[in-house]
Amino acid sequence: MIGASASGASQGTASPLSNYFDGRIDDVRVYDQWCSADQVLSVMVGSDPATRLSDTLVRDTGNYGTPLHLRIDNPANVTWGTGTLRFDTPTVARSLMDPGKIRTAMVDSGAFTLAARFQRAGPVGSGSPSAIMAIADSLSSANLLLGQDSSDYEGRVRTGSTGFSGALSPDFLGSDALASDDSIHLVLTYDGSALRAFVDGKLHKSQVLTGDMTNWSSAMPVT
Repeated sequence: MIGASASGASQGTASPLSNYFDGRIDDVRVYDQWCSADQVLSVMVGSDPATRLSDTLVRDTGNYGTPLHLRIDNPANVTWGTGTLRFDTPTVARSLMDPGKIRTAMVDSGAFTLAARFQRAGPVGSGSPSAIMAIADSLSSANLLLGQDSSDYEGRVRTGSTGFSGALSPDFLGSDALASDDSIHLVLTYDGSALRAFVDGKLHKSQVLTGDMTNWSSAMPVT
């Protein structure tokens, strides 16, 4: 209904009408998605948003608890392929809801495994890792982080024996594992005694790490 209210009507009817709008209505649209600032401008000039809801969400298909979908901040900066998502220019996909279910599962088990298949776009400057996947507020405050540092990968995990950044001492770096532009499968796994990394199914690095994950923040987004 446009131009009036049927708030006093009985169920299944549209009368009586009240609260009539006194003015001119030119255009009304409803979309099944959120809109970025650029998309709002497109709608304002009469165009439809360039992307659908399915193009703006990275869906949680794990069937564990409430789905924790990720929203892409700038959908125009990514390209979807068959089962892939390429980040063409800087943007991020971040969780829409409190990711507390992840913390709960990690604390209960005292262990975790993170598996990722990805292809780097090129080397990045060394010194601070570029996040491939993280549960973090920043590089200095992270529950879990898998990043790229030049041609190396870096893993960080906050436990009772690491600081707020989750950085191990020495840093957990996989030297030259990302030296090529080939797609790789990388797994980080922790059992309460060591953090291990497997590259394409083979053990690549192992480092002693202890402590539980009760100090994980439940408010940090997944990105």
